[in-house]
Amino acid sequence: MKVQCFDACDPSSDIKSDPPLPDRISARPCSAAWMLQAQHPQSAQLSGSDTLIGGPATGHFTLHTVHYRVAMANRGPSYGLSREVQAKIEQKYDTELEQRLVDWIVAQCGGNMERPQSGRENFQKWLMDGTILCRLINSLYPRGKEPIKKIPETQMAFKQMEKISQFLQAAEAYGVSTTDIFQTVDLWEGKDMAAVQRTLMALGSVALTKDDGHYRGDRDWFNRKAQGYRREFSQEQLRQGQSLIGLQMGSNRGASQAGMTGYGQHRQIM
Repeated sequence: MKVQCFDACDPSSDIKSDPPLPDRISARPCSAAWMLQAQHPQSAQLSGSDTLIGGPATGHFTLHTVHYRVAMANRGPSYGLSREVQAKIEQKYDTELEQRLVDWIVAQCGGNMERPQSGRENFQKWLMDGTILCRLINSLYPRGKEPIKKIPETQMAFKQMEKISQFLQAAEAYGVSTTDIFQTVDLWEGKDMAAVQRTLMALGSVALTKDDGHYRGDRDWFNRKAQGYRREFSQEQLRQGQSLIGLQMGSNRGASQAGMTGYGQHRQIM
């Protein structure tokens, strides 16, 4: 898509595009570049930004990508059955577990990390930008082998959700089961903060079980996962086992025909 403006430095200047810009999309200059801004419908807040190549000197820009986000922060309250389901989900949230997780995250990440106030909403706001989660998963790896290389500080919603998604992918690669991974909307919209707690608990248990020297904190905070004990038998031991009758086949002790009579004879009652 080619976007041409008459004066890139004049906010009131008009633009031409070939092909035309999509509906509900308007272009506006921002310093030395142009940005695309979507009109905000009432159902959701939409915003967009583009990647443009060019400059005010030429007045010609090449549009490569357009990124959109849907911020559901203005999602209305639930009613009826949806409200009952949401209330049951919120009842699963554990305030005592919240304090334990905060203590571990602060101890694991280190530094002067600000602790949140107690409460489900404060815990959500503390984690929803994704920065702390990315720092947490990076702290479980040796220096130079962190899975998330760049952790930008940004207020853009889709960038924050992208960081949460990167944390979830890194946590699954670290060893957290897929069934223990929460959805991005569970944290971003606060739909299921109990699922967020389960993911962090599973991550702490895996880190404690690995015992590779990167876990920091009290070892009583998490349960160590059960590990298999693999047994190795020699060929001689395997051959000896073939001559034994296993207990699953029954017992051959006390096997005799004492007291048994042949078929067809009368039973002696007296």
